[in-house]
Amino acid sequence: MKISTGAEFYDNDETFLAYTKRRQQKENANDTIEKPAILQLLGDVTDADVLDLGCGNAGFGVELLEQGCFSYTGVDGSINMINAAQQQVLN
Repeated sequence: MKISTGAEFYDNDETFLAYTKRRQQKENANDTIEKPAILQLLGDVTDADVLDLGCGNAGFGVELLEQGCFSYTGVDGSINMINAAQQQVLN
């Protein structure tokens, strides 16, 4: 069995599904630790152009757009994450 690293890590369907399930839990590292720290660093995003490197499923980007950022560009190396991000932003 090949061990995936880097961006291709999330292109393993089993890994991606497990990540998605963890991410949807109420208590997850992204929402509990990462998001509050990033929001504090960003401050007011009204009319800001945001570039998100390693955007994952772009859930954070959707929230920034709802908070009034002018534009949001998400970049990720995983095709599974890109597809999830496109779905997230379109909804």
